[in-house]
Amino acid sequence: MEAVIDTSFLMLIAELGRDIIKIIEEKIDDCVVPIITDQVFKELVMLSKGKDKRALIADTAIKIACRMRKMQVETSACVDEQLVKLSRDRGLVVITSDLGLSRELRKRGLKYIYVNKKGKVYLNL
Repeated sequence: MEAVIDTSFLMLIAELGRDIIKIIEEKIDDCVVPIITDQVFKELVMLSKGKDKRALIADTAIKIACRMRKMQVETSACVDEQLVKLSRDRGLVVITSDLGLSRELRKRGLKYIYVNKKGKVYLNL
């Protein structure tokens, strides 16, 4: 299953230090091919430029993101709108830890996986 990953989820993986993608794969009994957009990567780079704990987490998230498939997307929309559009237009599942984004995806009837701050996985496939 191809899934587009948002910034909050990458930050969560880096913060918890757990392979949450593997947990998702076990839960859905399928392989996950994680994809990140260029805008998600740019968000991580911006977050990593600080001098706080969040910047260190973003730096680790960048290293994780570098192992994922990249997708160039031509749009001026914000990252969340971009992910909603990819889900709607290409049928991609969105994996997020952003409650607001998950609510928007649910409202539009799109597929997503929400992972809370403790790493618990909720499927809406």
